[in-house]
Amino acid sequence: MKWYWILAICVGSIFLIGLIGLLIIARPMATQTLAVVPINETTPTVAAEALAATTTEAPTIVATTAVSTSTPAPIAIVCDTPSIKTSLNGSAFKEFSEYLDTNLGRRMTYTSRKLLVPDKAWNIALTTTELKTVENTWQDMEVCVPDGMTGRVFAGGFEQGSNRYENGVLMTLQPGLYDFNLRNAEVVIWYQNQDSFAAKDLDRIIAQIRVGNFDIKAPLTFFGVTTDLLPQIPADLVKERNVQIVSFPEASTK
Repeated sequence: MKWYWILAICVGSIFLIGLIGLLIIARPMATQTLAVVPINETTPTVAAEALAATTTEAPTIVATTAVSTSTPAPIAIVCDTPSIKTSLNGSAFKEFSEYLDTNLGRRMTYTSRKLLVPDKAWNIALTTTELKTVENTWQDMEVCVPDGMTGRVFAGGFEQGSNRYENGVLMTLQPGLYDFNLRNAEVVIWYQNQDSFAAKDLDRIIAQIRVGNFDIKAPLTFFGVTTDLLPQIPADLVKERNVQIVSFPEASTK
Protein backbone atom coordinates (compact mmCIF):
# COMPACT_ATOMS: atom_id res chain seq x y z
CA MET A 1 0.00 0.00 0.00
CA LYS A 2 1.18 3.40 -0.85
CA TRP A 3 2.13 5.66 1.99
CA TYR A 4 -0.28 8.46 0.89
CA TRP A 5 -3.20 6.05 1.13
CA ILE A 6 -2.26 5.23 4.68
CA LEU A 7 -2.09 8.96 5.48
CA ALA A 8 -5.52 9.64 3.98
CA ILE A 9 -7.07 6.83 6.02
CA CYS A 10 -5.55 8.19 9.24
CA VAL A 11 -6.70 11.75 8.60
CA GLY A 12 -10.22 10.55 7.77
CA SER A 13 -10.36 8.47 10.94
CA ILE A 14 -9.28 11.42 13.06
CA PHE A 15 -11.91 13.65 11.41
CA LEU A 16 -14.66 11.06 12.00
CA ILE A 17 -13.70 10.66 15.68
CA GLY A 18 -13.77 14.46 16.13
CA LEU A 19 -17.20 14.74 14.53
CA ILE A 20 -18.61 12.04 16.81
CA GLY A 21 -17.20 13.87 19.83
CA LEU A 22 -18.78 17.13 18.81
CA LEU A 23 -22.18 15.45 18.49
CA ILE A 24 -21.85 13.95 21.96
CA ILE A 25 -20.94 17.35 23.50
CA ALA A 26 -23.75 19.24 21.71
CA ARG A 27 -26.51 16.86 22.89
CA PRO A 28 -26.67 17.89 26.60
CA MET A 29 -26.66 21.57 25.56
CA ALA A 30 -29.85 21.05 23.56
CA THR A 31 -31.42 19.31 26.49
CA GLN A 32 -30.47 22.21 28.75
CA THR A 33 -32.09 24.70 26.37
CA LEU A 34 -35.36 22.78 26.29
CA ALA A 35 -35.44 22.54 30.07
CA VAL A 36 -35.92 26.30 30.54
CA VAL A 37 -39.10 26.49 28.42
CA PRO A 38 -41.56 25.60 31.24
CA ILE A 39 -40.01 28.23 33.51
CA ASN A 40 -40.56 30.95 30.90
CA GLU A 41 -44.23 29.92 30.52
CA THR A 42 -45.13 29.93 34.20
CA THR A 43 -43.34 33.08 35.24
CA PRO A 44 -45.77 35.54 33.59
CA THR A 45 -48.70 33.74 35.30
CA VAL A 46 -47.16 34.19 38.74
CA ALA A 47 -46.43 37.82 38.00
CA ALA A 48 -50.00 38.44 36.78
CA GLU A 49 -51.42 36.89 39.94
CA ALA A 50 -49.18 39.04 42.09
CA LEU A 51 -50.20 42.15 40.14
CA ALA A 52 -53.90 41.32 40.50
CA ALA A 53 -53.45 40.86 44.25
CA THR A 54 -51.86 44.28 44.61
CA THR A 55 -54.31 46.18 42.40
CA THR A 56 -57.67 44.74 43.56
CA GLU A 57 -59.75 47.53 45.18
CA ALA A 58 -61.95 47.03 48.24
CA PRO A 59 -65.69 47.02 47.37
CA THR A 60 -67.40 50.38 47.76
CA ILE A 61 -70.39 50.41 50.14
CA VAL A 62 -73.10 52.83 48.98
CA ALA A 63 -75.56 54.01 51.60
CA THR A 64 -79.18 53.75 50.48
CA THR A 65 -82.21 55.60 51.79
CA ALA A 66 -85.45 53.66 52.18
CA VAL A 67 -88.24 55.09 50.02
CA SER A 68 -91.70 54.98 51.53
CA THR A 69 -94.40 53.62 49.22
CA SER A 70 -97.29 54.20 51.61
CA THR A 71 -100.05 56.62 50.60
CA PRO A 72 -100.19 59.77 52.76
CA ALA A 73 -103.22 59.93 55.01
CA PRO A 74 -105.87 62.36 53.71
CA ILE A 75 -106.14 65.65 55.61
CA ALA A 76 -109.53 67.13 56.41
CA ILE A 77 -110.19 70.54 54.89
CA VAL A 78 -110.57 73.15 57.61
CA CYS A 79 -113.12 75.94 57.22
CA ASP A 80 -113.46 78.93 59.53
CA THR A 81 -116.91 80.41 58.93
CA PRO A 82 -120.17 78.50 59.43
CA SER A 83 -121.90 78.21 56.11
CA ILE A 84 -124.78 76.35 54.45
CA LYS A 85 -124.76 76.70 50.68
CA THR A 86 -127.09 75.06 48.20
CA SER A 87 -127.51 74.50 44.48
CA LEU A 88 -130.42 73.33 42.35
CA ASN A 89 -130.01 71.58 39.01
CA GLY A 90 -126.31 72.37 38.68
CA SER A 91 -126.62 76.11 39.33
CA ALA A 92 -123.94 78.03 41.23
CA PHE A 93 -123.88 77.45 44.98
CA LYS A 94 -125.38 80.25 47.06
CA GLU A 95 -125.38 80.87 50.78
CA PHE A 96 -128.85 80.06 52.06
CA SER A 97 -128.44 79.81 55.81
CA GLU A 98 -130.14 82.02 58.38
CA TYR A 99 -128.34 83.18 61.49
CA LEU A 100 -130.46 83.04 64.65
CA ASP A 101 -129.64 84.05 68.23
CA THR A 102 -132.85 83.61 70.21
CA ASN A 103 -134.17 81.95 73.33
CA LEU A 104 -133.75 78.69 71.38
CA GLY A 105 -129.99 79.17 71.07
CA ARG A 106 -127.33 80.60 68.77
CA ARG A 107 -127.26 78.77 65.46
CA MET A 108 -127.28 78.76 61.66
CA THR A 109 -130.32 77.09 60.08
CA TYR A 110 -131.47 75.88 56.67
CA THR A 111 -134.65 74.19 55.44
CA SER A 112 -135.65 72.78 52.06
CA ARG A 113 -139.05 74.37 52.60
CA LYS A 114 -137.65 77.89 52.71
CA LEU A 115 -135.48 77.28 49.65
CA LEU A 116 -138.21 75.74 47.48
CA VAL A 117 -141.21 77.79 48.67
CA PRO A 118 -139.52 81.04 49.73
CA ASP A 119 -142.69 83.17 49.81
CA LYS A 120 -144.57 80.94 52.23
CA ALA A 121 -144.14 81.78 55.93
CA TRP A 122 -143.27 78.92 58.24
CA ASN A 123 -146.67 79.09 59.98
CA ILE A 124 -148.72 78.97 56.79
CA ALA A 125 -149.45 75.45 55.54
CA LEU A 126 -148.14 74.35 52.18
CA THR A 127 -150.46 73.34 49.39
CA THR A 128 -150.40 69.73 48.22
CA THR A 129 -148.30 70.71 45.20
CA GLU A 130 -145.86 72.73 47.29
CA LEU A 131 -145.52 69.89 49.78
CA LYS A 132 -144.75 67.40 46.98
CA THR A 133 -142.09 69.77 45.66
CA VAL A 134 -140.44 69.94 49.10
CA GLU A 135 -140.63 66.18 49.60
CA ASN A 136 -139.27 65.19 46.19
CA THR A 137 -136.67 67.81 45.22
CA TRP A 138 -132.99 67.03 45.82
CA GLN A 139 -130.57 69.83 46.66
CA ASP A 140 -126.78 69.86 46.34
CA MET A 141 -125.23 71.08 49.57
CA GLU A 142 -121.93 72.56 50.73
CA VAL A 143 -121.77 72.85 54.50
CA CYS A 144 -118.97 74.26 56.63
CA VAL A 145 -118.81 73.35 60.33
CA PRO A 146 -115.85 75.17 61.94
CA ASP A 147 -113.82 73.78 64.83
CA GLY A 148 -115.65 74.02 68.12
CA MET A 149 -119.08 73.82 66.46
CA THR A 150 -121.36 70.91 65.57
CA GLY A 151 -123.94 70.35 62.88
CA ARG A 152 -127.08 68.26 62.62
CA VAL A 153 -128.98 67.02 59.59
CA PHE A 154 -132.58 65.81 59.70
CA ALA A 155 -133.67 64.76 56.21
CA GLY A 156 -136.16 62.63 54.34
CA GLY A 157 -133.33 61.72 51.93
CA PHE A 158 -129.54 61.88 52.11
CA GLU A 159 -126.93 60.97 49.49
CA GLN A 160 -123.14 61.09 49.58
CA GLY A 161 -120.95 58.86 47.44
CA SER A 162 -122.28 55.31 47.63
CA ASN A 163 -124.44 56.07 50.68
CA ARG A 164 -128.06 56.85 49.90
CA TYR A 165 -130.86 56.86 52.48
CA GLU A 166 -134.45 57.46 51.45
CA ASN A 167 -136.53 56.93 54.59
CA GLY A 168 -135.50 59.57 57.09
CA VAL A 169 -132.13 60.04 58.79
CA LEU A 170 -130.82 62.03 61.74
CA MET A 171 -127.07 62.69 61.53
CA THR A 172 -124.32 64.64 63.27
CA LEU A 173 -121.80 66.72 61.35
CA GLN A 174 -118.39 66.95 63.00
CA PRO A 175 -116.18 69.98 62.18
CA GLY A 176 -115.23 70.00 58.52
CA LEU A 177 -116.34 70.92 55.02
CA TYR A 178 -119.04 68.73 53.49
CA ASP A 179 -120.57 68.03 50.09
CA PHE A 180 -123.76 65.95 49.91
CA ASN A 181 -127.31 65.92 48.57
CA LEU A 182 -130.46 66.34 50.64
CA ARG A 183 -134.18 65.99 50.14
CA ASN A 184 -136.90 67.47 52.43
CA ALA A 185 -134.29 68.45 55.00
CA GLU A 186 -133.24 70.83 57.70
CA VAL A 187 -129.65 71.59 58.70
CA VAL A 188 -128.55 73.33 61.91
CA ILE A 189 -125.02 74.43 62.86
CA TRP A 190 -124.67 75.05 66.56
CA TYR A 191 -122.17 77.54 67.94
CA GLN A 192 -120.01 76.77 70.97
CA ASN A 193 -121.63 76.30 74.37
CA GLN A 194 -125.06 75.57 72.91
CA ASP A 195 -125.36 71.94 74.02
CA SER A 196 -128.47 72.48 76.14
CA PHE A 197 -130.27 74.17 73.23
CA ALA A 198 -129.16 71.42 70.84
CA ALA A 199 -130.63 68.83 73.26
CA LYS A 200 -133.98 70.67 73.34
CA ASP A 201 -134.00 70.86 69.55
CA LEU A 202 -133.44 67.10 69.39
CA ASP A 203 -136.54 66.65 71.58
CA ARG A 204 -138.49 68.73 69.00
CA ILE A 205 -137.31 66.48 66.18
CA ILE A 206 -138.25 63.31 68.09
CA ALA A 207 -141.71 64.71 68.75
CA GLN A 208 -142.17 65.46 65.03
CA ILE A 209 -141.07 61.92 64.12
CA ARG A 210 -143.83 60.60 66.36
CA VAL A 211 -146.74 62.84 65.32
CA GLY A 212 -145.73 65.00 62.33
CA ASN A 213 -145.07 68.72 61.87
CA PHE A 214 -146.87 71.84 60.67
CA ASP A 215 -147.10 70.59 57.07
CA ILE A 216 -147.36 66.83 57.57
CA LYS A 217 -150.03 65.77 60.02
CA ALA A 218 -148.74 62.23 60.40
CA PRO A 219 -145.66 60.46 61.80
CA LEU A 220 -142.52 61.25 59.79
CA THR A 221 -140.44 58.58 58.14
CA PHE A 222 -137.43 57.66 60.25
CA PHE A 223 -134.88 55.03 59.39
CA GLY A 224 -131.43 55.69 60.84
CA VAL A 225 -129.14 57.73 63.08
CA THR A 226 -125.41 58.16 63.55
CA THR A 227 -123.99 56.28 66.53
CA ASP A 228 -123.61 59.35 68.77
CA LEU A 229 -127.34 60.08 68.63
CA LEU A 230 -128.71 56.57 69.16
CA PRO A 231 -128.56 56.69 73.00
CA GLN A 232 -130.71 59.84 72.88
CA ILE A 233 -133.49 58.23 70.86
CA PRO A 234 -136.24 56.70 73.08
CA ALA A 235 -136.01 52.92 73.15
CA ASP A 236 -139.65 52.44 72.18
CA LEU A 237 -139.16 54.57 69.05
CA VAL A 238 -136.01 52.63 68.12
CA LYS A 239 -137.96 49.37 68.44
CA GLU A 240 -141.08 50.62 66.69
CA ARG A 241 -139.21 52.00 63.65
CA ASN A 242 -136.42 49.40 63.69
CA VAL A 243 -133.93 52.25 63.68
CA GLN A 244 -130.54 51.47 62.13
CA ILE A 245 -127.06 52.91 62.49
CA VAL A 246 -125.95 54.94 59.46
CA SER A 247 -122.50 56.22 58.56
CA PHE A 248 -121.39 59.69 59.55
CA PRO A 249 -121.24 62.08 56.58
CA GLU A 250 -117.65 62.26 55.34
CA ALA A 251 -115.87 65.62 55.44
CA SER A 252 -113.95 66.70 52.35
CA THR A 253 -110.20 66.01 52.34
CA LYS A 254 -107.13 67.11 50.40
